[in-house]
Amino acid sequence: MKTRPQTATDTVALTDRKVLAWLKKHPEFFRHHPSLLNHVVFPHQTKGAASLVERQVQHLQDERRRLQLKIRELAQVARANEQSMHKMHRLLLKLLRCKDLEAVLKTLYVSLRAQFKVSAVTIRLCSGIKAQQQLREFSDSSGQLLGVLDDLGASEQPICCKLDQPRARLLFGEQADQLESFALIPLGNKKWRGLVCMGSDQTERFSATHGNELLQDLGETLTALLNAHMA
Repeated sequence: MKTRPQTATDTVALTDRKVLAWLKKHPEFFRHHPSLLNHVVFPHQTKGAASLVERQVQHLQDERRRLQLKIRELAQVARANEQSMHKMHRLLLKLLRCKDLEAVLKTLYVSLRAQFKVSAVTIRLCSGIKAQQQLREFSDSSGQLLGVLDDLGASEQPICCKLDQPRARLLFGEQADQLESFALIPLGNKKWRGLVCMGSDQTERFSATHGNELLQDLGETLTALLNAHMA
């Protein structure tokens, strides 16, 4: 078998790889041999040459800016989470003061619109208790509205999404024409089921990329509170 003659390019490339690998294993090399830095140059984008030290300083500055940006982002998330916890706390206190189911529902409509800054809120409940059927939240006798949960795979976990026009109108009526994004929060247990729907006129207010931890906590809290009135 004939072998291809080794070219100068192959030799240089192989040598470069070996030198690079060796320097990675011996990062202290230039500290012990600083005079070599006088001979190490890199092509500059404009004129002259940039020393290895300049390149290292530039890299550290870029890394510092990246870390500062990340810290600012984390701080913003932390502040937003803290504000959300305060909102949840205030909502819980208001709900605990309610004497009956009707008062709980009225408080939810006002508080959710104000605290979540949404355009519309719909609450639907399904229970076998006839005394509660007079409330408009129990008007879904056919279960059609709660069926939206199953269709969207949100029977247990909240979801943020966009709804097609038929589903949006089913939940929000004519107001659906002004809504662009939605959050659906399932409620209930084995004895009853419920659904809290929030709609916004902002396209990105609720989206699939948003975390739903806060909505999950809200759903569990409301289920526990409403359960006392659904017995």
